[in-house]
Amino acid sequence: MDKELAWRVGIGAVVLLAAALRLWPLLMGDPVWHPDEYSFVFFPLNFFSGDLNPHFFTYPTLHYYLLGGIYALCYLVSADMGFYEWVAYHYFWHPEDLLHIARLAGVFFSVLSVLWVGFLARRLAGLGAGLVAALFLAFNILHLRQSGLAAVDMPLAFWSVGVVWAAVRLLRNEMWWDYAAAGVLLGLAVGSKYPAAALAPVILVAHALAQRSVVDRRLALAGLLALAVFALTSPYVLLDLSLFKTHFLAQVEHVERGRGQGGGIFHAWISLRYGVGVLAWLATWVAIACCVYRSWREGWVLLAAALCCYAAISWGQLAFVRYALPLMALQAVLLGVGWRFLPARNWRYIVLLLLLVEPVYGSLRLVQIQAATDTRAQARAWIETHVPEGERIANFGGWAGDVPLHTIDELWWRLRHFESAFGRQRIDELLDFLERTRPAAPFYRYVVQEGDRARAAGDWNLVAEREVAYVVLHQHPLGYSQVDSVFADVLAAQARRVAGWAPEGLFESTPVYDTSDAYYVPIGRWGSLRAPGPAVQLWRTDTMEAPQRWNARELLTLAYLHEADDLRRAGNGELAVEVLQRALDLGGELVDVLYALAEYYERARDYETASEVYEKIKLRAPQSWRPYKALGALYVKAGHYEVALKEMQQALGMGGATPGLYNNLGVAAINIGELERGIVYLRQAVAMAPERVDIWYNIAVVLRGADKRDEAITALERALQIDAHYAPAKTLRAELEKLR
Repeated sequence: MDKELAWRVGIGAVVLLAAALRLWPLLMGDPVWHPDEYSFVFFPLNFFSGDLNPHFFTYPTLHYYLLGGIYALCYLVSADMGFYEWVAYHYFWHPEDLLHIARLAGVFFSVLSVLWVGFLARRLAGLGAGLVAALFLAFNILHLRQSGLAAVDMPLAFWSVGVVWAAVRLLRNEMWWDYAAAGVLLGLAVGSKYPAAALAPVILVAHALAQRSVVDRRLALAGLLALAVFALTSPYVLLDLSLFKTHFLAQVEHVERGRGQGGGIFHAWISLRYGVGVLAWLATWVAIACCVYRSWREGWVLLAAALCCYAAISWGQLAFVRYALPLMALQAVLLGVGWRFLPARNWRYIVLLLLLVEPVYGSLRLVQIQAATDTRAQARAWIETHVPEGERIANFGGWAGDVPLHTIDELWWRLRHFESAFGRQRIDELLDFLERTRPAAPFYRYVVQEGDRARAAGDWNLVAEREVAYVVLHQHPLGYSQVDSVFADVLAAQARRVAGWAPEGLFESTPVYDTSDAYYVPIGRWGSLRAPGPAVQLWRTDTMEAPQRWNARELLTLAYLHEADDLRRAGNGELAVEVLQRALDLGGELVDVLYALAEYYERARDYETASEVYEKIKLRAPQSWRPYKALGALYVKAGHYEVALKEMQQALGMGGATPGLYNNLGVAAINIGELERGIVYLRQAVAMAPERVDIWYNIAVVLRGADKRDEAITALERALQIDAHYAPAKTLRAELEKLR
């Protein structure tokens, strides 16, 4: 077998091996969405509306267009439904089908990067260098780790290697098409992610090393083609320049501000080291020194590319290991070239084996972990089987590690983006279809939302205030899954644990993670870890409602209610009313809609109309204590304390023993002169929600009325410990201190 054929067989085997390592976790595991993947599934679908403006410029548009084209091809090949029906089906009910396709696209670019690295190293230092470089990238732990995600970093690495390959070609050749190839590949790289623009000087370096004139039409051709390709693949950067500038500058500020972890040291010490292991990391620096020592033109191009990549990812305070993927590809080339520089052939293979031990072992352990079922997927399966649809669930630990249940707020996010792209009328046209295809999986209501992020580590008051049935929390060494220890103690005293899931070996090991990334797969130091994900626990309170099943129309109605509430909190009252009217038109008889309507009248101080709506809810939900509780609270606001007591005692008798109910019972009893009864109710309330400042304040008011000033001051001090800025407590305490 001649050398060329042997090389082709070898590179083919390496590519197949790389593909197997990257595909196995996708085929065998049950991966959970990474936070960055949502835009690469939903935003390409928006192009199906006919509007090719992404209205989102955190990234350029090339990869969005590419995925949109792939999704369109999938529709043409496999769809057995109408065009807009197919879009809505994947938008609302089954986006995971497209997620899998987007992840396969990432694997495709990853495997092709291995091949292209082999070609680049071969061009630089021969056949052996090409095979060795491809091997190092195939077994690069971090390259492998990121391959199976729907993101833009892997395509960026692929196109970036292409730019360097073209630059090396034009160094050796004077053909105009080599310059053209360099320009086109640079445009494609920048069209994938903006930092690739830092590779432009590599073309200039290669041109200069070839000792060609600065005034060269071929150089101008490369530049013009790069700009043209970028403009063609991201046209709305120019056509919607104002929005682009807003998003782009916000991204620059985000990278500049970061998380206090500068990229300079991080990528040299973490990204490049954990990708290939300690020995190969040390060998990388030796290879760099060899390139400098040999004063080799092609080596200078390679080093210039590495320096440009490094500068592009290390200037800010935001650092993710995935930012270094193009640099890891060039590191593999350096290792292949450096290996080729070794003088003694027999020693080369021993050195190669030693250098590959750590990345090969790490890659196999990584694949083992990625192919296992994530604990959040296990929790989701159990919850969907055992927890009735519609339950309120307090989700603590952090947004990025939440169990990926079907939730109303998630549906609202999809509805908002679908309407923005396709219009509200399209929703109306698709209602019957959405009803027919509504998935069997239940939908829930997560309590910790955007406005409650400060309480994400745990807050029993939130559990009590929202009257939730279940509490799900997750813990992990990553900062995205943290639970307050004090809250954990309160939870153990107030609720009962019903289920739990933890990755095997998580607490017996000390794996290394990319601490900036909400990706629960380690980058090294595996220990006995066998699965991804945080440790998840499910707890149950005594607050339960009758099981329910929402149809598609009702689910969308609830999503509109979520939007109306979000708008109201943001101070956009007029638009909130408009969206509330949309909910009324879509599902006006739904109990949740009636609650929202009653609350609207309450805020408008139209207590009579609000009470009529609550009475209607009683008829709609005769087994529920919630309308009695809400009506009692309404009468407290209106000053009808006797009627309020009657309604709330009815709620109490039906099982609605919540802190809010006891608090209002206490207020009502106090206002009809029953101080002792009032204090009993308030103490029951504070026992259930010891961190609610308003209850401690109400207790102090009662104690002051009973002429127990010292006890009242003690209650106020407790209130101010919880919230030092609670004005009513500060005022009352000052008054009582004067009377001492």
